[in-house]
Amino acid sequence: MNKYSTSPLEITARIDAALADAGLDGPLIEREPLPLFFSLLAETIGSTRVKEDTPQAIIADQLWQWSVKQCLGSMALEAQVNDLVQETLDLAQVHGTLTDIKRHELLTYQTQLLHKLQRLQQGHDLHAQLQAGLHVKR
Repeated sequence: MNKYSTSPLEITARIDAALADAGLDGPLIEREPLPLFFSLLAETIGSTRVKEDTPQAIIADQLWQWSVKQCLGSMALEAQVNDLVQETLDLAQVHGTLTDIKRHELLTYQTQLLHKLQRLQQGHDLHAQLQAGLHVKR
């Protein structure tokens, strides 16, 4: 592999090795899967209010609002969440913080979040149908 086709994971591994060589390594909260996921999610949607202790319903609502602004449909939003989870898993694996339990916690969170997003979509669809019905009757 030439120097122009280095993957982000390889770059991260090299940075980690350089930090370890300099004596600057150690556990950082952003290397743990769930905090890393929240950090990536916050960066993606441009919100500083996405943290591990933020209720999942609020995170789902923020994601939903972001997807509307981005003109993303429900499938694209689900794909975005899945991509963030996969990126989190890959980075946590590189950092050596991914255990079976932590993987399970992240995947469980992903499933719950996607269900909340689906309910938001259903509520939005129902609201749109009701609004369309009201406009037809007028």
